[in-house]
Amino acid sequence: MDSDSSTTPFSAMDAFENGGADYLGALLHFGFYGLHVALYLFLLGLHRYRGTKSSGRLTIYSSVLFLLCTAAVIIHSWEVYDEVTSSPLFSTVDNLDTSFTVVYGLVDILAQFLMVYRCWIIWDKRYAVVFLPALLATASFAGILAIVIIPFSEPDLLGQLIDPMSLFAYTTSMAVNTIVLILIVSRIWILSRQFAKIHGTPMDSTYTVIIAMLLESGLTIFLAQLCFVVLYAISSPGFNVIQGLIIQIYGFTPTILLIRVAIGASYDSQTMMSAPIVFAAEEKQTRQQTNFSSEHTNTVYDLTKTGSTTPRELEEAA
Repeated sequence: MDSDSSTTPFSAMDAFENGGADYLGALLHFGFYGLHVALYLFLLGLHRYRGTKSSGRLTIYSSVLFLLCTAAVIIHSWEVYDEVTSSPLFSTVDNLDTSFTVVYGLVDILAQFLMVYRCWIIWDKRYAVVFLPALLATASFAGILAIVIIPFSEPDLLGQLIDPMSLFAYTTSMAVNTIVLILIVSRIWILSRQFAKIHGTPMDSTYTVIIAMLLESGLTIFLAQLCFVVLYAISSPGFNVIQGLIIQIYGFTPTILLIRVAIGASYDSQTMMSAPIVFAAEEKQTRQQTNFSSEHTNTVYDLTKTGSTTPRELEEAA
């Protein structure tokens, strides 16, 4: 009895390490892919319902991410089939692993650059702000390419280089997301404070601003990637559990952002935020120079016809 109870935990761990983690990871991957499908279809349906085009460059960008994430599910399903049947189709186990790594690298770089682009927009298109994250994103993708190329070009050095290069690629990618997260969160906070100061009243409640920070900053990517890097660094079998679902998180996080843009709920200094702030500043200046006559008040309100961005223009940008 004692012997059985003492060996049970080890047996459970052995089962987890010898295939259990892979199967659990596959189930989670399929579940998160289902969520991705729902969000992507909702984005397309939203464009159709609001009468806006669904062929904007950012929506096409999101579509490419969706197709890559679909490819990741197919590859993962193939790998699970090979493990269950113990008879790999066409002896392609190594090729499947390589294909999965390539898809991961493409999804990672696309998601990163979309978040960097978002950061660039919200920071008034200042290249100096996004130069470092863009550079690190490129270095991370180069690391992923090295992981793919090393087994073919330098097979003798595979054992020495694959782990350090993988860790470099993953940590560099996480550094990108950390920087972008901080930049977007700080900018949203600054914009909300500026609006409240100039306009006299807060644009949104504190709760709404916090929700915007969580949804638009890529926080989900950062948290998923933090777990990803830690589990890889300690060689935990849990890495196999999350390596599939993290691709889906990379894919649908930008889609959530595009949904917020489509419904006009995103924070953007060039569109949603800039027009009210500029209008409020001009209104305040005009009132100081006049006796608040109806003639001057009407002139101030006429600025909205020429100085603001229409909701339809915002939607079409997505």
